[in-house]
Amino acid sequence: MTDQLQDFFDYLKYQKRYSPHTLLSYENDLDGFFQYQNTMYQNSSYKDTQSMIVRSWVVHLSKEGFEPRSINRKISALNSCFKFFVKRGDLLTNPMKHINLLKVAKRLPSFFTENDMDSAKILINPNLSEFEILRNKLIINILYQTGCRKAELIFLKTYDISYSRFEITFMGKGKKERNVPISPELVNDIKTYVEIRKDLIKEIEAIPDNLFLSSKGKEMQPKAIYNIVKDQLHLLSTSDKKSPHVLRHTFATHMLNNGADINAIKELLGHASLAATQVYTHNSIARLKEVYERAHPSANKGE
Repeated sequence: MTDQLQDFFDYLKYQKRYSPHTLLSYENDLDGFFQYQNTMYQNSSYKDTQSMIVRSWVVHLSKEGFEPRSINRKISALNSCFKFFVKRGDLLTNPMKHINLLKVAKRLPSFFTENDMDSAKILINPNLSEFEILRNKLIINILYQTGCRKAELIFLKTYDISYSRFEITFMGKGKKERNVPISPELVNDIKTYVEIRKDLIKEIEAIPDNLFLSSKGKEMQPKAIYNIVKDQLHLLSTSDKKSPHVLRHTFATHMLNNGADINAIKELLGHASLAATQVYTHNSIARLKEVYERAHPSANKGE
């Protein structure tokens, strides 16, 4: 099975241009399914996979406590894999053909208010170095002020910052580049951090070009970014939703609430379709009510 799956992963990497993070998710999802099939049905061959086996696996995942959204991601990964085998002629039919996605309740994006972000406190841990304090603060600011994805932040290079144009170039999904404007204040913060970063890497060999590094000069891992954001934002809310993606939601919601055109927000976020951006309009209903009450002649007449 290894050779066939490697062909599929090469297809995702070189033709679909999926990010390393997405490739890892596919690998884990497919590995989980084929391990289940081998354990429960003594069969590890994709050619013998049947719809019944897939349904059994979905039930197993549900009993294990996986959320419908997570299960649907795994189903989609498996479907893409079998579609590849069918297209290549390795299979006549796709065993996923009659497998439906689970129903998922609509979930509005979580976000912090503007007052939250204005009063955000950067946690000063006495065990952190000056480099780590500046890095952590900058991670929060770039996530909030640009709306970038966690993976885009991790792979951001030092040369992706244009100090003269006040822009950051992000490599988004599908290897699509987009330029996002940044404030002069953020540019100065980046410059300060980069100077401290130089001191860190003076005696370290083979330093990656990534803007953000661990204290040992290594590329930062997704879990490390998540933990930094969670720790830094712990004072803002009792909610457990303090992930980097919440700052992306916050960026989009604040932009929309302050009058930004939704198509412009779509471009800044790197969304492929407007539908993905329109979810943020639901978070702005309170603002729309305020506008209505101020602007419509009937609003204050009890009509």
